[in-house]
Amino acid sequence: MAGFVSNPLAGFFQYGIGLSVAFTKRDGSNAFSKGSSLLYFSRVFEGPKVFPSLVGHLEARTLLNIANITDQEVVIKITLHRANGTIMKGPEIFQVNGHGGLSGSITDLFGPLPSVSDAFVRAEVTRSEGIIGFEMIELEDTVLGLNAFESGTVNTLYSAQLASGGDSGKQGSFFTNVKLVNTGDKKAHVVLTVFLDHRKVPLTIEVKFNPLESFQSNISEMFSLASTSVYPAVGSIQIESDEIGVIGDVIFGDPVRLDYAASLPLQSYLMRRAVFRQVANGVTSAGDSSRDIFTGIAVFNPSNVSIEVTVKVFNSKGEPQGETFLTLEPKARISGLIENLIPQSASLIGGYVVLESTEGVVAQQLFGNSSLTFLSAVPPTAYR
Repeated sequence: MAGFVSNPLAGFFQYGIGLSVAFTKRDGSNAFSKGSSLLYFSRVFEGPKVFPSLVGHLEARTLLNIANITDQEVVIKITLHRANGTIMKGPEIFQVNGHGGLSGSITDLFGPLPSVSDAFVRAEVTRSEGIIGFEMIELEDTVLGLNAFESGTVNTLYSAQLASGGDSGKQGSFFTNVKLVNTGDKKAHVVLTVFLDHRKVPLTIEVKFNPLESFQSNISEMFSLASTSVYPAVGSIQIESDEIGVIGDVIFGDPVRLDYAASLPLQSYLMRRAVFRQVANGVTSAGDSSRDIFTGIAVFNPSNVSIEVTVKVFNSKGEPQGETFLTLEPKARISGLIENLIPQSASLIGGYVVLESTEGVVAQQLFGNSSLTFLSAVPPTAYR
């Protein structure tokens, strides 16, 4: 549902644990600006031993939430699709009152199922363009949140951040997993390119898949990125398709037990001005390491020219807290903590970040805590 907006109001939401206990299980997404008649929930993990990790496959469940934002009753049809596009279960039909909702786990909505580790859900509504959707994947120590997607309308997708490898078995190691779904009506030929900070030559693979087929894989498996350093390989992702219709997302985090992880939709547009709606730097509760919060951003220049980027931080009252100026070479990226990029924001709890660029960029924000009991990612709102 991402794209440019003209309304200056921007918002996001989060789900998690931590009001009265340690911060854990936290992720969220953007608030919606409009409804749709057709949505896709790109990830489904449901059952024991379904989510891959270095200690084996973990138990997970996927919760779907669909809201009818119109005054009228609607009929929603949902189908659960395998990776090859065939229907695993459904269609299931639900009537939802005006301003009502439909929610439940995959098992609640579709009934008993075998374990599901690579599937997606298609939700279609009759007589309206008034539904929005959000999915939440729950693991023992992590939640992953993703907004539902409309059908793809572009040929190129991006992620400003990937991280793969590192000191395996210890905090600081990462995986990045990519999921693509072809929502179009033609076979898609996709070229996935990874730009790594330590390599001058990008890595590419090609994938072909039919309408309603999907593709899911770790970056390390796609490109045989063996972990030879205590530090992970980091970079950015670009996905180009010869047909419109491909949508997708990334999940990145701890490969061992998913103690920390976050998810983001692949960015379908380049932006020259955008707003990140959160800043949290510093300790919010003395003596509790789970409340020592950091905020970071990553910015990728996919163009063939050098660009200038300005990052500005404001407090919750809209008062400037500082700014920094960056130069990004072609196909290069910058990532860092906001408090390092703009030292005046080191103890700022509450506020927002404005990003301005001379050419279109890809950007995303992460925030988490020093004990890495949670990691959360929210895309920016793009204004041009």
